[in-house]
Amino acid sequence: MKKQFLLSVLLVLNLQIFAQNKSQLTATPAVKIPITVSDGAGGSQILHFGLDKTATDGLDASLEEQALPPLPPAGVFDARFNLNATEASLIDIRHALNAPYFTGSKVHEIQYQVGTGTTITISWNLPAGVTGKLQDVVLGTIIDVAMNSAGSYTVNNPGVFNKLKLTIEYKLLPPTATKYIITPSDLNPVAGSNITVTAQLASDNGTSVAEAEKIITWSKTGTGGSFGSPTSTTDANGKATVQFTTHTVAGTIHKITGTTGTLTGTSSDITTKAGAYAKLKVTAAPLDPVAGEKSVITVQLQDVNGNDVKEAKQINFVSTKGTIAPNAMTDAGTGSVSVDLTTDTKSGINHTVTATDNVDNAIKTDSPLITTKAGAYAKLKITASTVTPVAGGQLG
Repeated sequence: MKKQFLLSVLLVLNLQIFAQNKSQLTATPAVKIPITVSDGAGGSQILHFGLDKTATDGLDASLEEQALPPLPPAGVFDARFNLNATEASLIDIRHALNAPYFTGSKVHEIQYQVGTGTTITISWNLPAGVTGKLQDVVLGTIIDVAMNSAGSYTVNNPGVFNKLKLTIEYKLLPPTATKYIITPSDLNPVAGSNITVTAQLASDNGTSVAEAEKIITWSKTGTGGSFGSPTSTTDANGKATVQFTTHTVAGTIHKITGTTGTLTGTSSDITTKAGAYAKLKVTAAPLDPVAGEKSVITVQLQDVNGNDVKEAKQINFVSTKGTIAPNAMTDAGTGSVSVDLTTDTKSGINHTVTATDNVDNAIKTDSPLITTKAGAYAKLKITASTVTPVAGGQLG
C-alpha cells in the first residue's frame, strides 16, 4: 500500500514538472488536431498531432512537445506518442514546408496502458481534408480501422495490443482567391482628409489568401476624392494598400473598389464629416437696407474646407456704423447665430460688421458691405433761396 502511494506521488510530481515546463511555451503549431485516449474507468488523456514548418520527427520543445517520464507502473493509466525509441510526448508535430497546407501522409505511434479499466478507446473528430487509419504494429491487418470525420475505436485486449500505428492523410490545400476584402482605415473621416484603404485577397468564406504580385486597380464612387496611386500590388500576404483623399464636402459618401481581372471587392460606405472649427462665415440680409432699418447678421462656424461645424462659441461683434449687440453665442446644434444690425439713418452709408471668436481673436471675418438706401416717399422738404427777401422781390 505504501509502495503504491509513493509511486502515485512520484507520478503526480513528474506530471506537475511537465505541466510547468509546458506552460512556459507559447508557440502554437500551424496544424494541431486532438484525439482522446481513455480506459472507460476514469483514465483519459488528450493527445495532439499536427504539422508545422519548423517541426522535426524528434522532440520539438518550441512546438509544445515535452519529454514524458518513463511509463508508470501497471495499474496506472497512461497514453502517449512514441517519437522514437527513447522519447515520448503528448504532442507529435511533423514537418510540412508550407504548413498549414500539405498533401501527403505522416505516421505516428500511440502507446497506452489501462488504469482500472479493461479496454482502451480512441476517439477523434478530424477536420475537413484530414483522414486517418489505426493499425496494429505487428501486421497492420489485425487492427485496421479507417478514421473519417468523427468516430472512435475500442481496443478490447490492450494488454496484447498496447501500441497502434496512426497514419494521417492530409489534403490541406491553400484557399483559392475569389475576391478582395476592402477595408478603409476610417469609415467616417474628416472631409478632405487622407485614409488608408487595404485590400486583402480572400476565398469565398473570407479566409485570407497569401498571393503576391496581384495588381489592383482602384476606383471609387461619390463626388470628388482621389487616390495616391491608380494601382497597388499585393505583397506576400496577399495584401495591398492605397492612400485615398476624401472629398472636401462633409456628408459625401464614397465606396472604394479594388479589381484584378475577375477578382473584385468593394468597401462599406465611407461618409465624410466636418473637421475642427477653424473659421467664421458671415452673411448679411439685406445688403441694402433702408436707412435706419435692420440688416440681419448671421455667423456660421466652419471647418477649414467650409463645412458647417456644430458647436457653441461666443462671438463678438463690431460695426463701422450703426449699432449691434457686442456678442452672442452660437447654437450648439447648428453652430450659427443671428444678430440685428440697426443701420445709420442716412442713406448711402456703408457698414461692415466684424465677427471675432471670443477666445481665439485670430479667427475673425468681415461681413459683406452693407449700404443704406432711402426709404419710401413720406414727406416734403421745402426750402427758399432766402428767408429775408426785398419787398416785392422774387424768390428763386
